[in-house]
Amino acid sequence: MKTGTRRILAASTALFATLTLSAPAALAAEEPWQLLGQGQLFVAKSGDYYGVCAGDDQLRKGAPVAPKDAAFKTYQVGQTTPRNTATSIGNVDIKTVMSADKTWVVAALYHLFAKDVTKSGHHAKSFSFAVQSQLSTYGRFPMENLDDGGALARQMVIEAEKIAGPYTLKPWVSYKDGLVTIENLGVKGKTGWIKGLPMEVTFTHASSGEVKKTLTSGIEPISAQAEYSDPGEVSVRVKVSGLPADKINIWEHPKHQDLVVVPWDKSSLEANGSVSVPPPPTQPTTQPTEPETEPTTQPTTEPSQSETEPTTQPETEPTTTPTTVTVDQPPTLAKTGAASLFLPAFGLASLGSGFLLFRRSGGEA
Repeated sequence: MKTGTRRILAASTALFATLTLSAPAALAAEEPWQLLGQGQLFVAKSGDYYGVCAGDDQLRKGAPVAPKDAAFKTYQVGQTTPRNTATSIGNVDIKTVMSADKTWVVAALYHLFAKDVTKSGHHAKSFSFAVQSQLSTYGRFPMENLDDGGALARQMVIEAEKIAGPYTLKPWVSYKDGLVTIENLGVKGKTGWIKGLPMEVTFTHASSGEVKKTLTSGIEPISAQAEYSDPGEVSVRVKVSGLPADKINIWEHPKHQDLVVVPWDKSSLEANGSVSVPPPPTQPTTQPTEPETEPTTQPTTEPSQSETEPTTQPETEPTTTPTTVTVDQPPTLAKTGAASLFLPAFGLASLGSGFLLFRRSGGEA
């Protein structure tokens, strides 16, 4: 019996990850911001957090300050980041730090290159330039020349766009011939499929237990399978991790430049669904057929003619009695055999259009 069902798994992503960044311990440390780079192309570093000018026209002044000396405002990646005009002066016509579509690239830049700023002053300046090129105030500030004419900064942006969102996780699950199959495994980003992401696929059946598959995403979608013969529902969970952080912080200080600070965290995407394993097919019942028998034909007997000569009447023509032949007709053949035709039963493939409720979890190490 061939039965196939195909359902799109509902991918989910939380609008707000469980990680709270309004007052994280690392950002509340006493360690002052350490300045790397030069002039406008600076990076402020404190612990594992890195800040780039958010478009504030204030000069750095006074004693060095630490993250604990100002507030962090946290915004969701994929949403417009507003500008706080109470702490960010100048360029009053600009109301945002960055637009919604740029937040994905900025998060990816921090994910890939933030820790490279300690390699050299050139790396720090290139990273700062790459981030500021995505901000709403880009072009409003004079920037120092880069030794390579901006080649490294441009390459950082190109690489960031390859893994930037928005993200789509849309696998589908099906069952056929004893196999539960998950297809279309992978995450699509801004420019296409993202390779190198860890993926975990979990199949769970009430009586047959759990099967886990660990995979890595590629430049094209991949698939995974598990064997199940017992009837019942098989639930499937797909988790893709290793994506950039899903939050952006703005460090807002009334007397110092506001900073874009993306937490050093990774986020993940999950999709969940199920498919039913049907019971084994029932064998059809066939009624026995009666054997066909040949009809019995009765022999025909020609009547014998009397041995005596017929009496001839004088002067008249003799009367001839015709000879009658009697043949018993064979009985009508009653066809007692019954021929039955059984068509194999095919399960109807159904495709459900799952909607995407993104539950994107942040805060992975």
